Amino acid sequence: MWDSIGYSGLWIARELKKANKGKLITIELGPDRAQQAKSNFEQAGVGDLVEQRVGNAEYILSALDPSLTVDLIHFDNEFDNYYSCFRAVERNLVDGSILLADNVGIGADQMEDYLNLVRSDFVSRTEWFEVDLPWVKQDAMELSTYRSGLIKNSVSPSD
Repeated sequence: MWDSIGYSGLWIARELKKANKGKLITIELGPDRAQQAKSNFEQAGVGDLVEQRVGNAEYILSALDPSLTVDLIHFDNEFDNYYSCFRAVERNLVDGSILLADNVGIGADQMEDYLNLVRSDFVSRTEWFEVDLPWVKQDAMELSTYRSGLIKNSVSPSD
């Protein structure tokens, strides 16, 4: 989600191409960034693996076909929406799906509900890394493995 101009998506699509299976669905809030990302995907030769959607991530995720399996989701949108976006896509996750949350160092306070959930209900770890930005020198990503039998307050496939 919110792949900016395709940077994170390019890495994922490259691996999908190597594996010769899967597709990447990206969600952008606005059409300008979606167009920039599309151009980058096409230039990198992975445009055929990418399906772009534009709009509200929570709405788009909740409207996914229930039979679609999501093996990996990369949260990189507004920090306070990680939890609601997780809940919106939960019915599409399977045991072993990977949840990758970006910016958990700088956004931890705003995504506390999401972090509490994944850290208490799933196998989850925080990976810290150095960044060279004027406003922050360190950030982190949370890598979690979804386990449907462990989650408290999960939604049923019919919700």
